[in-house]
Amino acid sequence: MAKLSLNKAAKEASVAKSTLLQALNSKRMSAEKNEKGHWEIETSELFRVFPRTGSTEHKEPNATPHAELLKNNQNSALEVEVKMLREKIEDANLEREREREQASEQI
Repeated sequence: MAKLSLNKAAKEASVAKSTLLQALNSKRMSAEKNEKGHWEIETSELFRVFPRTGSTEHKEPNATPHAELLKNNQNSALEVEVKMLREKIEDANLEREREREQASEQI
C-alpha cells in the first residue's frame, strides 16, 4: 500500500490535518515518521480510521464535446504515426533480409 504525507492523507480522508494528528497522538491510528521527521500514513490505516464515503471518491468529469473532438483528433494522429512506424519496421526487416541473402551468397 502507498504511504501518504499528512497533507495528502488529510485531503484523501476529507479531514483536517489537526484531526489526523489527534488520531496519531491518541494512538487511534498508527503511522511512521520518515528520516526527515514527516508522517507517512498507510492508506489502509487511514481508511480504517476514517472510512471513505461516497462523496469523497474521485470521479472523472464528463467530457465536453470539444474535449471529445480533441481526443479523437489526437487518437487519429497517433493511429497515423503507428501505421507509419509499422511500415518503417517492415521496410527495415525486408532490407535486413536482403542483406542476409547477399551475405550468404558471398560466403
